[in-house]
Amino acid sequence: MRKRFLVLCLAAAISLSAVGFGFAKWSASVGATVNPNTGSLKIGWISGSHFVMDSDAFGDFHALQGLTGVFRDPEGKEVASTTTGFVDTNGDGVLDRFNVTVNNAYPFYYNEISGQITNTGTIPAIIQKPKLYWMSTEKVIEDGFVYWLGKDGQIIQPTAAQIATPLQVGDNWVLELCWMDNADRQLHPGVRFEESFDLQVLQAADQSTTYNFGISVEGIQWNEIR
Repeated sequence: MRKRFLVLCLAAAISLSAVGFGFAKWSASVGATVNPNTGSLKIGWISGSHFVMDSDAFGDFHALQGLTGVFRDPEGKEVASTTTGFVDTNGDGVLDRFNVTVNNAYPFYYNEISGQITNTGTIPAIIQKPKLYWMSTEKVIEDGFVYWLGKDGQIIQPTAAQIATPLQVGDNWVLELCWMDNADRQLHPGVRFEESFDLQVLQAADQSTTYNFGISVEGIQWNEIR
């Protein structure tokens, strides 16, 4: 009886190994070879979905350096404003860039901005980290971290010590930004996600200046994840 049991176990193990080998080989082939005829992949911003927290109705918002401690201007001061819009930069019919303009910027003017993205293709996509466009610089940014934008076109992720040290007039850094949503999530066709970020003008900003930047969100085919 024991001998027969061992024979049956061995046979089962050999069968499972064969099935497992076949599955592994099939999975690798699917992951490595993407057939463009199986579907399309397109992620874009949804027209009209942008939202600006400071709607220029009841006073500007402010925050501490590092984008904490948000509060409305105690005097109801309305000086700066933020305008937003989506554009199709490559002419493929998908709104791929979220452009933001801060008008009449002054130190510690704060805003929270959002927009919605959707998958207009036919296959699931994994949302990638957003890309920030500032002057001539393009930089992939991480979710949840503060970034500083400089007069010279640099984009950096400041250290905790830098954030804790007040900037001065004449310093390089004029804007700070923090992206807050959805990197690495799977977006199915027709589904929409809201993407949002904090924005603030820093102490070194030039008086009565307009600042512009853009943000894009891309996706990759779900089975390209390694």
